[in-house]
Amino acid sequence: MSANDDSDASFFLVDLMRSIENVRADDQVNAAIAYFKSAALCTHIIGSNLAYIQDSLHNRKSFVFCLHQAIQGYDESYQVAPSEFHAILDTLFPGFPWSLVLEAVHAATGDTFTSSSGPSESNQRFSVIVLSKILSFQILYEEWLKVIEDLFKGEGKTMVLNLHRLRTHMEDLQRNSGTTLFQPPFTAVVSALDSYESSRNGGEISYQRFRSSVMTHDAVQAELNLLQNYPSML
Repeated sequence: MSANDDSDASFFLVDLMRSIENVRADDQVNAAIAYFKSAALCTHIIGSNLAYIQDSLHNRKSFVFCLHQAIQGYDESYQVAPSEFHAILDTLFPGFPWSLVLEAVHAATGDTFTSSSGPSESNQRFSVIVLSKILSFQILYEEWLKVIEDLFKGEGKTMVLNLHRLRTHMEDLQRNSGTTLFQPPFTAVVSALDSYESSRNGGEISYQRFRSSVMTHDAVQAELNLLQNYPSML
């Protein structure tokens, strides 16, 4: 059992006790059974806030599954405005942060979307599948992304890092935190570094370019696709 499994088990024990603490004693067994059935179906996160989603790896994987279920039936050509995408998320998870939708749009375009104050109508439209995959990546690997972002921020406002230093940091992170920090497949990280190293880049890479290269790698996309059927994997 990995540290991630231990963390999830501890989370669910605490969350179970919280969920049944106000239930009558003679109903607590049934309430506990219902709780675990919901968790096994990955529907327990519907109606929850972002903090709850991020509280455990199982919840983050459940988010990927639930988001996929919500857009099932649309193909990659179906486009939505950012406000429409946010409305889908807000229906599932009331109060879902608009800032995360902006991040997904930024990752899809490479440009900063202009409506930072809140959801609004826009002529800009994006593939709902593409936005969903980007957001799923952001949520699933949010702890790893925070570590990487802090690493780049340590280099100053440019958010650019020497490729050799980044490779050393990534190897250390995989070696020392491989069981405690949920990370993208390491093949995706190595591929991102190798492909950029072979181009004319002056030996440096930006945070946005590195994140995008890892996110679009086949191994990462395969992991996200597997989670579209996450309950069947439990």
